[in-house]
Amino acid sequence: MTRATYADGSLRYLTDCQIDTPLGPIRLKILPDISDSKSVNWQNETIPGRSTPISTFGSSEPRQIQTELYFMITKTADISENLVYLRRIESLAYPENGDANSPYYPPQISHIKCGKLLGDNGVCVI
Repeated sequence: MTRATYADGSLRYLTDCQIDTPLGPIRLKILPDISDSKSVNWQNETIPGRSTPISTFGSSEPRQIQTELYFMITKTADISENLVYLRRIESLAYPENGDANSPYYPPQISHIKCGKLLGDNGVCVI
């Protein structure tokens, strides 16, 4: 069984848990908090002669995945690495420069995988 830290106390990277961005991967040392939700809207249909309505499927909302990432500093090199990761995450919120046909393009899609927590292949995220 692998250990979570090296002999000097610095953290090891988690295997199979990272965010792949267009600027490079964000390798995690601490498990993120991930919440996954999807809601459904039901509609009540009234039927003549029936005292209670029948619920029917109306529509569903988009799937929302929220995550909270933790970055620890156990040695001096972690400071610059964490800043690089922070800048990569911030860059995912901004649109890309466009060309003559469009002033900008939407942000590029990233991929998050953390073991089998989000499925065998992970999920694409914006």
